[in-house]
Formats: sequence, structure tokens, C-alpha cells
Amino acid sequence: MVNNAGILEHQKKFVDMDYERLQRIFNANVMGPFRCCQEAVKRMSTKFGGEGGTIVNVSSIASKTGAPFEYTDYAAAKGALDTLTIGLSKEIG
Repeated sequence: MVNNAGILEHQKKFVDMDYERLQRIFNANVMGPFRCCQEAVKRMSTKFGGEGGTIVNVSSIASKTGAPFEYTDYAAAKGALDTLTIGLSKEIG
């Protein structure tokens, strides 16, 4: 299963990002992949009767650079995806 979904919004400074924007960014870039991973594990894991498989989460270099003055929210969401990937691999892999 490949998680390659992601959204950006118009460039904006950190202090100008509103809550609704953050919800949209984190829902698409963190919550969506999180739920997809859960469902993939339930279907693919041999512990749940599956045949095994692979999960690939596509992140962004923005998670390392922080994307200042434009997409700090996106960068933070991709950092969360990186952390999810590490935790998932250690727990399930």
C-alpha cells in the first residue's frame, strides 16, 4: 500500500495560518495516512490472517527544512508522517 496523498494550501506565514487550515492540512496529510495504515495492517498482516505486504508512506523534505514563510503546517504534518512511519515499522514490521 502506498500513501502518496498530500495537500498544500496557498503560501502563508506561520502567524497567519488559521485553525481551519491546520485541520485540512493535518486531516489529509496525517489522519488519512494513519487510517490507511491501520486498515492495511488489518488486511495484510499475517497476524490478522493476511499474506504480508509492504506499506510505503511518501513524505517530503519539508519535514526536515520546516518550509518557513510558506508551508510550515505542511512541513509539520509530513514530520508527523515520518514519525508515524518509524513507530509503525517498529511495532508492526
